Amino acid sequence: MEHIKLIRDNKIYNFDLIKGSKNNIGIDFCSLYEKTGLLSYDSGLKSTAICYSSISHIDEAKRTLFYRGKNIEKLIDKYGFLDIARLLIYGKMPSHKAYTEFSNKINLDYSYLNKLLVGADIDITNILPINSLKILLSLVITKNSIQNTQDAITYIISLMPMLISYIANKGKNNKKYASNDYIETFLQNYFNSHNVSPLTINLIQKFLILHMEHGQNASTATVELIESTGNTPVNSIFGGILALEGKKHGGAIEQAVRMFESINSYHDMLKFIKKVKDKKQYIFGVGHRIYKTTDLRTDIIKNLCIKHFSSDPLFQKANELEKLIINDEYFIERKLYPNIDFYSGILLKNLGIETDMFLLFFILARTVGWLSHWKEMNENRGHLIRPRQIYIGN
Repeated sequence: MEHIKLIRDNKIYNFDLIKGSKNNIGIDFCSLYEKTGLLSYDSGLKSTAICYSSISHIDEAKRTLFYRGKNIEKLIDKYGFLDIARLLIYGKMPSHKAYTEFSNKINLDYSYLNKLLVGADIDITNILPINSLKILLSLVITKNSIQNTQDAITYIISLMPMLISYIANKGKNNKKYASNDYIETFLQNYFNSHNVSPLTINLIQKFLILHMEHGQNASTATVELIESTGNTPVNSIFGGILALEGKKHGGAIEQAVRMFESINSYHDMLKFIKKVKDKKQYIFGVGHRIYKTTDLRTDIIKNLCIKHFSSDPLFQKANELEKLIINDEYFIERKLYPNIDFYSGILLKNLGIETDMFLLFFILARTVGWLSHWKEMNENRGHLIRPRQIYIGN
């Protein structure tokens, strides 16, 4: 095994190099403090790997994302939500039998949801959707303590779309719809209608698949940290939701749309860009910790908007703003390009999804990734995640 040497005060310390399967190499600093009395410092964990994982891989050179070694660009045109959910969680594309067994355990039973909420006496009419989700999920957590991991996983995948459609209808959805398709059933109950177009179902499914999983990020790391304490999948997912809610993370989809709505002319756009460059304005949906050019997922979402919603005023403003960004030296030098959040909200809005519901659709998608990482961490029996700090106080 290769190693790297650290020299301090004429003493040599050896640390092993860890090699991943895609030429990514790390230094095993687990014993750094024990050997040297030194701590590694990496603000924002920009250069720190906290675990091994085989769930997804981001290829920066090819600008794409792989789920269990399979290119996301090919997956979204060939498979449905539950196919890819099972692939991420269990590691293999399911056979017909495995898929049937998995999907049969996922039951969008709204009568069961109503039983869970009996006696809650909570009026969610005037509560923000994300806050409604946190309240309702808290109630469900207190009423259910599922110990079996496999049952907990299918339970959460069943529960999340029911809660979201319940919230969308302010708890007043009297008709319950059921089809053989997970996404179709969810959307029928979300819109409270049998008449959900195949195009809407297809585009929402593509949005969800593209947002399912993206390696180590703030919300996924939160889920893993909570799991490392010996916590349950539901509690861990709740932590992921709180992290994703931040406007710099999942909240950026909503903020990007509101940003486009605030721009009324090309002159406004130029003023907006100047404020960004003068550090007086934050721009949403631009830049990414990993990608130093446009993310392929961004191209996919944009192309769907071009194909179906090219005349939409919001899309046209976003497209003009992107042209300014990719041709401006300020953004080029800093490698700041539109990310997946830039066009995602425009897609959702054109499909009839309210702006304050965007985050809940992201949560529905990312729950699959969170569960995949929870399961992987749980099976690997990793250490409690307990970082150190550099103290600078008195």
